[in-house]
Amino acid sequence: MSVNKPNLETLANIAKGPTNPVPRAEDTIAEQSIVESQEWLESNKDLEPEVKLTEFLNYTSDKPRNSVYNEWHWDTYKSIHPQGPEQAVTDAVSKINQSITRLSSHQERDNWWTDNISKLSGEMLKLLAPVYLESKNRGDRQDVERARTAEYASVHSMLKNTSYENINSQKSANMHSNDWLKGYAWGYGDEMKLNAEGHLSVMVEGQETPIHSLPEPNISTEEKFIYLHDLKPQTDKKFTAELAKQRGKENSAEREMLMVAYNRIDQESIPSWAKANIIIDYNIAADPNNLDLTTKAINRIISKDIQNNDLSSIEISNKYIAYIKEIQSKSERRLM
Repeated sequence: MSVNKPNLETLANIAKGPTNPVPRAEDTIAEQSIVESQEWLESNKDLEPEVKLTEFLNYTSDKPRNSVYNEWHWDTYKSIHPQGPEQAVTDAVSKINQSITRLSSHQERDNWWTDNISKLSGEMLKLLAPVYLESKNRGDRQDVERARTAEYASVHSMLKNTSYENINSQKSANMHSNDWLKGYAWGYGDEMKLNAEGHLSVMVEGQETPIHSLPEPNISTEEKFIYLHDLKPQTDKKFTAELAKQRGKENSAEREMLMVAYNRIDQESIPSWAKANIIIDYNIAADPNNLDLTTKAINRIISKDIQNNDLSSIEISNKYIAYIKEIQSKSERRLM
């Protein structure tokens, strides 16, 4: 299932060129809504748990929803629920079931799903799948089931045979997953590639365009159900694994660079403030509990100073204390 692919005319609000795309208005609004909601939580943190949960749901009920805000909203809802995350989901699903049950006609239930399906988390939608399918007539149910099978197999095959090396590690797996599904909804498949910045991108009339800059495709309620219920768990799993692999590679490269710098710690060309940072970073990366690494590094620095300069025992002691204090001061500032 997909809509017609966008052209340059429909992308007039997208940044020119493959890098630094203009943020979509809806993402900017969602991020601002998250900030406002976090401020609300902070100012109401002393409310009784049950009251805070009710007031939070009331406060956020009119907030504009997209995938960014939706994920934050349901994660927060589960975290502040007095009975814990599992009961939070159970309660939400129960209330939704009650709302749908009260609707008397097939059209009313259809309208409810059209208005609300995008506001649900994948976790809740999985539990509500039988309710959703029951709201369809027999013919529609069969169509949805056939489409679910075909879409699942198609996406599974594409993800299985594709690797996303050098994916942007500063972006969450959920955001990469949402980008992939948006591209798929626009009709792209194997054409989705990572650009130089590690964002999933496609070519639109010869222009490399990050998928997160594309407008939202206009898809049906049935397609939204399939995307959230059947496809997103696959893409989430895929990009969680790809991100873990990329971050592991980056961490390994960073440790290697730190080791090189640590092994050159006694070089006079490295300023003392930089030496303190190198010692702290290497100690954290190698073994945060092994203070011998710090002691050995300072000893090497002081030994080199003794070789190159005529230092008295007092000067040596002062240098040692100065390094200890600088390392301690920098470490404390990092924790602030």
